[in-house]
Amino acid sequence: MPHRVAEASVNCTPCAALLAFAAIVPVSAANFDERCGLGPSPDSPDFKAYHEERESIRAQLGYEFVCDQYILTIGASSYRLESLEKVQSKLAFQPVQLGGTLFASYTELGARPDILGNSRGASALRRYFSGDSGEVLELFEFDTSLGGGVQVLDQKRQTEQVKGQRAMLTILESKSGKAFSILTWVENRRHIELSINRNVRKTGYAEFMQLAESMPTPIPALPNPPKPKGGWPPPFGPGADFPDHPPE
Repeated sequence: MPHRVAEASVNCTPCAALLAFAAIVPVSAANFDERCGLGPSPDSPDFKAYHEERESIRAQLGYEFVCDQYILTIGASSYRLESLEKVQSKLAFQPVQLGGTLFASYTELGARPDILGNSRGASALRRYFSGDSGEVLELFEFDTSLGGGVQVLDQKRQTEQVKGQRAMLTILESKSGKAFSILTWVENRRHIELSINRNVRKTGYAEFMQLAESMPTPIPALPNPPKPKGGWPPPFGPGADFPDHPPE
């Protein structure tokens, strides 16, 4: 046995071939357990270990391996929706105007306010759209100038770009093939998430990115926004040492 090990260490050609073969063999989702829910809270002692394992699985599979029930909780079916005109009066900010953009090819299903602020109204909005091929879009906008803090994205995962802004693409997929793709970026103090009910790494990536690119630049509700709140660890917040004014 030692003789064989020595031969393998000297003759590198077979080793390289085996490593190259191993690199192209896909990792099976059957090797991992599906995850349901958000995991432990940021103040839990298990938070760090949970998300380190989560990142490891994501890196190996190319997506987050979740259960069907978790994907079914995402989307419009569980909420009462209204027209944007009715919802607008409940908001403390002006949503991005989508007229004349690529969203025109989708049917608007409705909207709902999110992240209630103070007497001015809600600081976030969710809008839903459907396409001819059965796809469902969700557009989430959160105006952080209203004092709701700041969302900080993991720089290591900001592999995409939207209008020159670094963006993060998260793919959720279950064992049955149900999937959800979420593109997240920050533009002009607006935290934006554009989601669709499919794995865009497998189909429709270019069209999905073009849809995001077609959105106009948002305008903050307040010209002199308050300093973002620190203390919450990434990916839920900026952390205690985050600067007062995050880069755009």
